[in-house]
Amino acid sequence: VCLMGGFTSHILTFGTASEIEAEVRRCLEGAAAGGGYILSPSGRIDPETPEENLIAFTRAGRGESWTLPEPA
Repeated sequence: VCLMGGFTSHILTFGTASEIEAEVRRCLEGAAAGGGYILSPSGRIDPETPEENLIAFTRAGRGESWTLPEPA
């Protein structure tokens, strides 16, 4: 089984870099343990989403600003 989504699209469009990072953490900590999770917005990516928010999302998803805890 593989889960996909869960990231709040509104945060991607209107959030700050720190809010985006916190939402990425929430998603990954809640669903990524052991693999089988694809980080993506719950809906579409709004055309009004600032490029810097997409970059923050990508960096946070790659773990460039933090690391996931080891699976139990």
